[in-house]
Amino acid sequence: MTPTSASYDRSSATRFPVAVDSALRTAGWEPGRWDIKQAEYWADALRDHTTPAGHRHTVFPAAVEAWAEFGGLTV
Repeated sequence: MTPTSASYDRSSATRFPVAVDSALRTAGWEPGRWDIKQAEYWADALRDHTTPAGHRHTVFPAAVEAWAEFGGLTV
């Protein structure tokens, strides 16, 4: 069974392999990083966007969670 994102301990220092953890920390990530307000802002902006072809986007909760934790990092 694969755990859902809600079951991860976002403050765990052993969540990622060492190389991944190092790259994320170099980019500014740290355990417990969580900016849901900014993530919701990005999600709303994407939902409100219409492509030149007239398509609208659907934003899934997992995407918002990923933005909350990793949004704005440059790796």
